[in-house]
Amino acid sequence: MQKAGLTTQIVQAVTGHKTEKMTEHYTHFDPMEFGDVPNIQAALLAGKQDGGETERPALSLVKMTADEKTGNKKQAS
Repeated sequence: MQKAGLTTQIVQAVTGHKTEKMTEHYTHFDPMEFGDVPNIQAALLAGKQDGGETERPALSLVKMTADEKTGNKKQAS
């Protein structure tokens, strides 16, 4: 049912599963279905969308300063 695109909540309603853990226990994926994952991940990190055009990156890393991490704000002088 999940392979067909149904949400976890719908699958639980149909199967009578009370918890998501129970649904996960009965969920089995074919490893062959994951062949495109590395290509999709690479495209997301490179910022490429369906049309192959480069847009802004889907993910960007930002290094925080020590003050930003602790929440300390410097006052302008």
